[in-house]
Amino acid sequence: MPKSLVRRILEGKPLRQPLHTMLVHFPIGLFVVSLVMDVASYFGAGDYALFRGSLYTLCAGVAMGLIAAVPGFVDWTDIRRDNPAKGIGQWHMGLNLLVLLVYGISIIARFSMTDPRRVGLPLIFTSLAAIGLLSVSGYLGGMMVYDDGIGVGRHRRRAPAPSRTIALPSTSAEEGWVPIPGAEHMEDGQTLRLDVGGVIIGLARVGTAYYAFQDFCTHRHGPLSEGCFMGDQVMCPWHGSRFDLRTGHVTHGPAKKDINIYEVRNLNGEVSVRIPEAKVPTTARRDSARSGTEEREWKVEPEDITSPTTEQAPRAE
Repeated sequence: MPKSLVRRILEGKPLRQPLHTMLVHFPIGLFVVSLVMDVASYFGAGDYALFRGSLYTLCAGVAMGLIAAVPGFVDWTDIRRDNPAKGIGQWHMGLNLLVLLVYGISIIARFSMTDPRRVGLPLIFTSLAAIGLLSVSGYLGGMMVYDDGIGVGRHRRRAPAPSRTIALPSTSAEEGWVPIPGAEHMEDGQTLRLDVGGVIIGLARVGTAYYAFQDFCTHRHGPLSEGCFMGDQVMCPWHGSRFDLRTGHVTHGPAKKDINIYEVRNLNGEVSVRIPEAKVPTTARRDSARSGTEEREWKVEPEDITSPTTEQAPRAE
């Protein structure tokens, strides 16, 4: 079986739904049922059936948790390094593994019991602590989906999406014009993500024209540089909002506010973007003033600038 096909299956592409979010319901449900059986065993007269049921349910929960972790890890590897969800995903994954470790220790303790008829309070409190950690992990998983849009893409992009952010200084720009090395090699429909002195910009080539625009959608901060293009419009990959690349106006909701548009010129094969001085912030932050949503810091890792033809990003489907 080809590796690409295995990855597509683990990402849930044949089902058109993320596989990880479907599988995580099984271990969570099994862990809760096991806790209920533990409490019933403790307050009851002592029943082998309840003890065995709790033990077997716990074992099944750990097994399903390990299975669910595989597509979850695959999804995490697809997150860009400059995306805040990358770090959140590490905590999410670490807490889940800690939960499985705690339950594994609990299983070993249960097998070593000499009179397995009633679960003691230490094991009950252990299960309660594990479920508490699982709740925190679930909260972080919700942040990744609702705040950072991980796994909510709804369109099929035909050109490579940018896998990294290119950091460029704006201090040496002449009259605000910042040259973009390698942009002349871009293909039709290809995009770059730029951090020009703290301004996060998407640069796209559509046909023979170049367009520069604020990278974050004004609806839920979807990355427009990962969107698809229809003539002079870009569609947000998260919720389908569309913007005119010439004016920045919203042409289709749910977004209601326009995006910033930046001038682009192509002189003698050198593509440059003009950044007005008033729009250069001191730190790389999302344009919350235009979006009307809470501002969150967007950390960018500076990297060497290379031609887009030498490092192609995987296709987003």
